[in-house]
Amino acid sequence: MTKIDRYILRNFFKTLALWYVCLVGLYVVFDLFTNMESIISSGVENGNVVIAIGRYYFFKSFQFFDILVSLLIMISAMITLSTMIRHNEMIPLLAAGISQLRIIMPIIGAAALVTFLAMACRELLLPQYLDDLLAKNPSEIGQKNGTPVKGITDHQTDVQLNGGKAFWNNETIENPKFIMPAGLNIYGRSIEAKSAKHMTASETHPAGYMLKDVTSPLELLTNDSLKLNGQAVVVTPKDAPDWISSTDCFVASQITFHQIAGGEIWEQYGSTLELVKGARGTSLQLGESVYSVIHSRITQPLLDITLLLLGLPIILAKSDRNVFKALGIGALLIVAFLAVQMICKSVGISYHQPILGAWFPLIMFVPLAAYSFYDLLR
Repeated sequence: MTKIDRYILRNFFKTLALWYVCLVGLYVVFDLFTNMESIISSGVENGNVVIAIGRYYFFKSFQFFDILVSLLIMISAMITLSTMIRHNEMIPLLAAGISQLRIIMPIIGAAALVTFLAMACRELLLPQYLDDLLAKNPSEIGQKNGTPVKGITDHQTDVQLNGGKAFWNNETIENPKFIMPAGLNIYGRSIEAKSAKHMTASETHPAGYMLKDVTSPLELLTNDSLKLNGQAVVVTPKDAPDWISSTDCFVASQITFHQIAGGEIWEQYGSTLELVKGARGTSLQLGESVYSVIHSRITQPLLDITLLLLGLPIILAKSDRNVFKALGIGALLIVAFLAVQMICKSVGISYHQPILGAWFPLIMFVPLAAYSFYDLLR
């Protein structure tokens, strides 16, 4: 790596960090004034306003990074190159026989690195903190009071999983009410208990929920397990006394705790692996939007680089003209690029073609990027 490479990289990352901090800072200031009442109550409840605010906006900042990464990469590249052009730093480099492609290679490498970090944030960090992403203001951070549970149906067994609130720290549902379908409602229309603990599959039992202190129907506790197509769906203490206590019962389900407690947040920020497993399984009937999210996760890094390759030739082509005009054209390119992405995704979902909606922007823009970038390769 040469000195000029380090100089370009330093300017690129400095610009990216500055824009990211400014955009997040604007959001924080606006949101603080909007939620001032809840923030004060959060401070009274938690004993420290600063900690509550810090944790809330810490996770929001990663959420922002995931949303703004394409914009940050393009703006940083444009400003870095435009600054070099304005200060006549490109002329001696070109006069020394260094090609334009060689000059912008550090920017392309830096963009690839930022894209990789965004992927890691999207796949590894955000899925681990879905409960914090569910918080709508600092008073809800940590979900000490639990997350409201929306009913979800296990389409493999037709059991509707419902309850009061979900607690993420121990993957427990308060006051669960699992509604049984025909064939499994021998002892009652629904099974109610004080709590339900999610359990992963093991050698002794499948994945599902252990209902603690069953309150209804009590006759379930002393009778045989309920089966569907030969498979036990509701396991009673009578058939499994070694791992189920006399006041509990077990309901088998492939629906995970994150799926039932996260709802739309899980569909948006769950890892790609979890989304693919949910799509392949028979327990969930995922909407078109989830399939669009899965394929968008694959195309997004490629689209980020494609946008950069579309924008760089515009800046370089305007190197002997008005730099601000080039920046304006680049800004219009960003708006048009993101608008096409949103339109394609929306149309794909509306016409039940989410895969085509996710891939069409790439199909459309890659040839344009290759054509506009061709002159730099010569």
